[in-house]
Amino acid sequence: MLRFQSDSRIRFVCALCLLSGALLGCKFAGSLNKKSNMFEGTEIQDGVAEFKKKLDGPIKTLRLEIRTEEMTLEAQDPKNLEHIDAYKYSKGSVSGPTPVNLARLIVKPLEDNLFKLDDVNLDAVPSLMKAAVERAGVEEGKVTQMELSRGLILNPPLSMGPPQWNILVEGPRGNASVYANAKGEILKVQKR
Repeated sequence: MLRFQSDSRIRFVCALCLLSGALLGCKFAGSLNKKSNMFEGTEIQDGVAEFKKKLDGPIKTLRLEIRTEEMTLEAQDPKNLEHIDAYKYSKGSVSGPTPVNLARLIVKPLEDNLFKLDDVNLDAVPSLMKAAVERAGVEEGKVTQMELSRGLILNPPLSMGPPQWNILVEGPRGNASVYANAKGEILKVQKR
């Protein structure tokens, strides 16, 4: 009788462990599959705050790209000013750094391509997105991508202009690019 009770308890404990493991596994898998939308709530501001923690100081930026499920920051390595590294923010965490190949830069030196992320009004992004959709005039349009970088000025000599947003608004019947300055003011709309 004592052996039967002991075996029952062992089976019960094993079953409980298996059940607990299965529940934890489901919870973990659910968090991996969790969809996040960078264009909703405070995701963009949260992501930038995480970038600032990771880089630990002022950020000199080559490019900031925001897509529905992730945000990518290309920033100068504070330990080696000749290097640019990419960091990705998705689902609440930052990955990177990953080296960025600078062969695509048209204007040299590197410093002429960079801007301070702190000089960008990121608090204006939600209202900028709303204004971009309105100004684009795309039926059922939604912001699907935003990129912030310094634009190339073609007038001789070639130079880099101030940081500028390029916002892609897409809908089932068309799309448009909306351009805005770092303060969040719309400069022009180009329908495609």
